[in-house]
Amino acid sequence: MKNLASPSSLPVMDRRTGIDPVHAADLMLHELRNFFRTELPADFETRLVRRMELAFARHARWRKRASRAEEPDFVRIFFRRWLAELLFKERRDLFWQLPPGYRYGEPVWPKSPPAKAATLKALPETSNIAPVEIIRPVREMVRQSLPFVHGAELLAA
Repeated sequence: MKNLASPSSLPVMDRRTGIDPVHAADLMLHELRNFFRTELPADFETRLVRRMELAFARHARWRKRASRAEEPDFVRIFFRRWLAELLFKERRDLFWQLPPGYRYGEPVWPKSPPAKAATLKALPETSNIAPVEIIRPVREMVRQSLPFVHGAELLAA
């Protein structure tokens, strides 16, 4: 069994942020593939990784914010912005189908609505009974992504 690499052998960006840029780019591309139900150009992942490495190497403020543990979505926001830019350059038909917020780093799937707080039922003022707290179950809207199926996988079945 092969030993895992020591933390000092990892690239500086991986050590400081805890983010593998290849995996992060693959997740963002998977999100878009599921949204559009189509294949994207093959070099998008390489271009996104290269862009993140350049931003990390050149911009001290970006590097500092990406390294903070409190902001895990910071890098995802930039990946989405960079992906929107790539789509604008190479696949304008898909770019115009994106939700408007994606260009600014928001995910393509809407977030579930916030949970409603428990409400107090108002009683008549003549009543000596304290207000009763009504607790309603909170149902979160869960939207599961459907797996992307390539054409070759359909032919093999």
